[in-house]
Amino acid sequence: MEQARMASASAPAVRRRSERSTPVERSQRETLTQVQVLRALAASSVALRHAQHDAATLELQAGRTFQSWNPIPWSAGVDIFFVISGLIMVHTSRQLFAKPRGARLFISRRIARIVPLYWALTSLYIAVAVAAPNFLNQSYVDFRFVVESYLFVPASRPDGVVQPVYELGWTLNYEMLFYVLFTATIVLPMRWAVTVLLTILVGMVLSGALAAPLPEPWGFWTNPIILEFAFGAMIGVICASGLRPSGPIRACVAATGLGALMLAAAFPDISAGLGRPSCMAFRRL
Repeated sequence: MEQARMASASAPAVRRRSERSTPVERSQRETLTQVQVLRALAASSVALRHAQHDAATLELQAGRTFQSWNPIPWSAGVDIFFVISGLIMVHTSRQLFAKPRGARLFISRRIARIVPLYWALTSLYIAVAVAAPNFLNQSYVDFRFVVESYLFVPASRPDGVVQPVYELGWTLNYEMLFYVLFTATIVLPMRWAVTVLLTILVGMVLSGALAAPLPEPWGFWTNPIILEFAFGAMIGVICASGLRPSGPIRACVAATGLGALMLAAAFPDISAGLGRPSCMAFRRL
């Protein structure tokens, strides 16, 4: 009996400690199987695109011609990643919207997951560029450019390409912009937060189009590609509302998307004119 009373008395304290130590939502531990499969396919698509590019470079140096295989535009994997990012941010933050510590928890987790690894890779890349500049595609190390790369600020290289020191990190410049905007809006209830986020993203794209050409980083940050995060966020809200299309509908959407990708590869000039966000919206119908 004494042990039962002690256990009963300690239960509220245990619950309070548990609530304080685990303020994260349970949904963050959920796995969206279909999204993980799509993410793997997108990663494979990007990897194949880079592999073919490197193979073509090597063949050209050897005086031969490389015949690439492009039944779909492999670079579309990047667009899929951006859409998935918007979806995942809404899905994993469902219990953080309009919460007192929600914004701080969200941005601190994003920073902890991305910044240390990215900074380590950037530092390694700089070390190689200094020690063996001919080994890399770029042979310069500019102090301001390096600082901007560490801070995820888009900047133009001497050749005019807007990429950080670690070239593949250009996508993280967009991701960090989205994280900052998401952090600013997560203080609102979910539907209001996503509505405000979409309004900001659309406004940025329209402003960039009206004021073009803009210097960096504004030209980079107002690129219509940021609307792909908006697509993903909208899908996240739909998922959170409990809407689940039937199997045949999902199969039709997947088939339509694959067909759109194949058309984009068959008619690259037309698809390029539509713009990446427009193509991605069409592929998801």
